[in-house]
Amino acid sequence: VDGMIDKSSWKTYISNLKSDCDSYTLYSTVMLAVDISFLAVPVVQSRDTSKSDASRYLIYWSIIASVGTIVVSVNLANQIRK
Repeated sequence: VDGMIDKSSWKTYISNLKSDCDSYTLYSTVMLAVDISFLAVPVVQSRDTSKSDASRYLIYWSIIASVGTIVVSVNLANQIRK
């Protein structure tokens, strides 16, 4: 109302935001490791079935999404810490 921010509620908000960024980064890192592990499975590497092509395609998209989430969450965490 008066343009002033309540310091305690702002600190709580920033603390929650930091923990969210950290959890997104951790989750995305785990997903990236899992996606790369799935690419090592021989059935996924075989080129003779359309199912392996579809699974490889989806895994690559998941890798792109995981890397994007890691980049965004790290950048957001750096913005918060400034």
